[in-house]
Amino acid sequence: MVQVSPEAFEEFKEIYRKQYKEEISDTEAHTMIDKLCHLYGLFVELQAAEYQRQDRLKREPLGFPAYGDWSCYVCGESIDAKTGWYDKGGHKCFPCRDAVRSGIVPLFVCRNDHSFFRAHQLDLQIQTIRKQVRQGTLIPRTIPGSGTMIFLKKENLHLIDQYRPDSWQKSYRRHEKKRQDARERAYFRELRAKHERVGTSRKV
Repeated sequence: MVQVSPEAFEEFKEIYRKQYKEEISDTEAHTMIDKLCHLYGLFVELQAAEYQRQDRLKREPLGFPAYGDWSCYVCGESIDAKTGWYDKGGHKCFPCRDAVRSGIVPLFVCRNDHSFFRAHQLDLQIQTIRKQVRQGTLIPRTIPGSGTMIFLKKENLHLIDQYRPDSWQKSYRRHEKKRQDARERAYFRELRAKHERVGTSRKV
């Protein structure tokens, strides 16, 4: 259990009381504080790992293999150290990395997940998507090596009104939850591996 001063403990209960208009017991407050401190600790660890990656990028500006299990920021596919890469555009699979490097996919796609649609967000059969691409109704950016298509919103303006959040948010949220779950699993694997390395070094 996290130890906090009596003043801080009472301040937490007061903040909760003002925010939620209800009282909580000391036991409930201690549990919440423990969870909050644990969450903060995970955030600090995650940020520290990101700072380490950014620092390594200064020495290796072209990037390096992804550590742990992640999702590609472009296509959303799962990646690891054997199939993924990390650079200034974040985590990507090798085909998407090369597509960004060659300019087929603009860098802003890696930094703004709301700047484009993935095929599954269009709620269309792949045959229909390909037909509309041939007809020129849809303008894709196709990833060489994987064949994955993404659709930039600025190049497919009609999709913005057609696929407003209320029409595809269920599919989007479901997909995002899978990506978030994959990122969390990757983080905990990285954190566990880090702790194991620290434990091993201490034994030595």
